[in-house]
Amino acid sequence: MSHGTLNCDDKEASDKFLANVLGLSIIGGGRMSTYISVPNMGPWYVVVLPTPHRDYLSEANRFTLQVATPEEVEDAHKEFSTKGKELGVTELRELQTNGKAHFLLSDISKNWWEITS
Repeated sequence: MSHGTLNCDDKEASDKFLANVLGLSIIGGGRMSTYISVPNMGPWYVVVLPTPHRDYLSEANRFTLQVATPEEVEDAHKEFSTKGKELGVTELRELQTNGKAHFLLSDISKNWWEITS
């Protein structure tokens, strides 16, 4: 993950999704913003800002989360396939296994994420 800014519709719901579903760490922020980071990954962070009027990003403008093994990617995809809607996943793309396992998902705020090994 690199520096960047995500927009959200609902800060509280977005914070819960990012922490509880994607496993990211809330490292700061305040009433209007949230700073998130990948646990144990150094100084990189993303700022999440609520905004009432947004232009939604395409799949090409996505953040990437890397996990340790292709099996973890497959397990995550299986979990999102069965429980994604109730967790807040708005779209889930097929699992790809061409050299490494990866897939795309759109979060509760319609930001795109690639989960890869």
